[in-house]
Amino acid sequence: MSTRIQIIGAILMAVLYIPAHTHGMVTERVPDTMIGELNYLLSLVGNTKIQQPFRPEHIKHVLDFVASPAKADIRYHAGKIKGAPSAYYEFDVRRNLTQVLKLAYHPEIPSVITSPATIRLGRWKKINGSNAPLPNLWELLPNLKSPFLLTGVEYLVNSPDTYSGAYYDYDLDRTLILFKHKGRNVFISLSKQRGLSGVGKKGLIIGPDENWDYIYSGRPGVTMAGLGWVRSYMYDSYSIAFYYELDAANPLMRFAVFKWVRAGYKKVNFVRTADIYNGAIRFSNVFKEVLESPDLPDTAELVQACTDIQNLSNEQYREIVAAYLKSVEERSLTQGLLSKNQVDEWINGQQYLNSLNREEMQALVMLEYLKQLLGKNRQRNLTYLPISSQYTK
Repeated sequence: MSTRIQIIGAILMAVLYIPAHTHGMVTERVPDTMIGELNYLLSLVGNTKIQQPFRPEHIKHVLDFVASPAKADIRYHAGKIKGAPSAYYEFDVRRNLTQVLKLAYHPEIPSVITSPATIRLGRWKKINGSNAPLPNLWELLPNLKSPFLLTGVEYLVNSPDTYSGAYYDYDLDRTLILFKHKGRNVFISLSKQRGLSGVGKKGLIIGPDENWDYIYSGRPGVTMAGLGWVRSYMYDSYSIAFYYELDAANPLMRFAVFKWVRAGYKKVNFVRTADIYNGAIRFSNVFKEVLESPDLPDTAELVQACTDIQNLSNEQYREIVAAYLKSVEERSLTQGLLSKNQVDEWINGQQYLNSLNREEMQALVMLEYLKQLLGKNRQRNLTYLPISSQYTK
């Protein structure tokens, strides 16, 4: 066996490792009646000249599927798109759609607040072809008579992958649809990756993933030992996410997502259905934790806190991030999360701080603010976060 084949084999074993919680499940393709409906939805992404209005009856089988609880022992998928495998995942959140839109799609609340384990940076570049901000979608719900649709382009940088440690930056074509189905509010978020992602870069998860402590090296490669040289990319990704309001008063909303991903090395895809499924679980656990938290302030207070953070000076950001990095170094060494060599390589105080731009520092401060809100790692000294006393309990 050639050295090249051995290396590829090692990558496959590392990247495609499947955790035990997916074992024993039956993988099943969704019914054929749904495939055409899913393709219809994806045809609306990136299409700024849609000739026909969106009609919910065109996706009736998919809507019925989402509204009915999935079988616990079946892992569904929706086939492949251009070689990209897919997975389906759903979970319920005890919030109504108005509350969810106010938090997850508020133009003044960054996406890291509701997706801290999966998104490092996220911003809208275009809305309906202009530089206008995202509208207040929840304000449309009370008088929604016909479907509302907007298109846009979003820029994202994801958090380090839990297996390879790689993180990527890329643009997404986005389409958002708000409508009513059988008297219930429904929101659909569609996305399609625009071209090739940036090269995968080495990221580090410090301690358990639920601590949300991530280091971004800026260096191409993956974190796995012996494979740091690998230049990986995300080639394609597609997503159809449903926010289906089951009960506005209770409240209860179902989040359901169909996702396709093709990523790897030298155009060889290393992603399988199980990997996408596990990524959805990672997202869902944190999304529920944030949105259902009793410690989350009302939207107005959260917006004010985010605005205050955005208005901090570069010097204030540097002071906060420097104190955070010092705290991470101390905890990493005292708790055995990292070795001294790893701390020197990945953090190295001033060197890592100097590598961060304003947007990246801002996102980190937002993340620390969220941790303080939710009472995560209360043993930490977070006195370096100047807004914490104003906006946390």
